[in-house]
Amino acid sequence: MAESMIGELEGLGQSWTRAMTSLVWGQWLMLDTGFKATQTILATAAPGAKVTPVPVAEGTAAGRPDGLVAQALERVHKGLAPPREIYLAPFRGRIDWAELPDWARPSNPDLFEGCSHEG
Repeated sequence: MAESMIGELEGLGQSWTRAMTSLVWGQWLMLDTGFKATQTILATAAPGAKVTPVPVAEGTAAGRPDGLVAQALERVHKGLAPPREIYLAPFRGRIDWAELPDWARPSNPDLFEGCSHEG
């Protein structure tokens, strides 16, 4: 009788050890992930940090929407969709969307305010 209880206690000990190891390992991973994210943010914000350039269409100057708008207008007049870069956040506010046809303009989220579908 005592031998069977000792065998069950050893099994309980192993199972308890696995459970605690899993718990501690999960907490460690959460802590490590937060630490790595913080390091990445601080490295990016540090003076002299390497800044990743914004992707632009081929043949345009980086950071200038003029060449991008010209390329978009040229494609739209041919009946093609404008380059995808025109919809990126850095260019969206600097582009005169009145130059492009309605179908090429980004959707206005205010149009869908109050309804369950948000565009």
